[in-house]
Amino acid sequence: MSKRTVLVTGATGGVASALVRSLDPAHDRVALVSRNAEGLDALRGQLPDDLEACTIVADVSTAEGADQAVVRAAAHFGEPPARLAHCAGSALLAPLHRTTQAQYRDCMAANQDSAFYTLRAWVKARLQTDEPRGSAVLFSSVVAQIGVANHEAIAMAKGAIASLVPAAAATYAGHGIRVNGIAPRADTDGRHRTAVCLPACRGADRSAVSAAALRAGGRPRAGRHMAVVRRGRMGHRPGPVGGRRVLPRAPHGPDGRLRGGGTHRHHRRRDLRARSRPTAARCRP
Repeated sequence: MSKRTVLVTGATGGVASALVRSLDPAHDRVALVSRNAEGLDALRGQLPDDLEACTIVADVSTAEGADQAVVRAAAHFGEPPARLAHCAGSALLAPLHRTTQAQYRDCMAANQDSAFYTLRAWVKARLQTDEPRGSAVLFSSVVAQIGVANHEAIAMAKGAIASLVPAAAATYAGHGIRVNGIAPRADTDGRHRTAVCLPACRGADRSAVSAAALRAGGRPRAGRHMAVVRRGRMGHRPGPVGGRRVLPRAPHGPDGRLRGGGTHRHHRRRDLRARSRPTAARCRP
């Protein structure tokens, strides 16, 4: 069985490095893309010897750099990468009135422009093959979904990526190309502990999303609601982030058991039936 070729941009970053280390040398081969040549060499030295990999120094925030990265990866492995993990990006923490024009342009180029140009170059290469099927994962951020102070520029940039994901997924679904997105939240220690799956078109590639979640403590699921993944468990958070509403707890007795027996779900169904039942006043002629 032929190995899967994975193109990873922003390879020297923490997210991409963790993803690369999780690849299986028996089934995967990887093209590492970054502007940092020294960081690429250091990362290559940390990978298993049996993992087939190539390093590409390119700036994917430009159209030429993104095209060059995909072409060089295809030339090295003999075919365009079937998987794309776009991990390139940067964060800018500054209030709106203190953000300079240069800071704003750099933030948009590193995040929005790099995602657009890289996905475009990868899709063009896939469409030129006999079997264009493939899957791509882009990274947004929860700051594009909720209001966080001093994140105006990065929220705009990551919000653009969140809009790009479902649009591209709908456009290329007929070609078997799947596009998914993840919106992680970085804690104060820099580790990504929470991820939100961005809604995409029907038939979203759950396996690709799971791979790009970098084993953050759960299995993200693409669907109607944005699933929140925490370390060690997965649940749905109510509120501005989105997700299913949490069912109210049924009343408990002094011994801690549910009054009247049954489960939380049983009490919830019984309550809904009671509300939907017509009252005596409504039944009067």
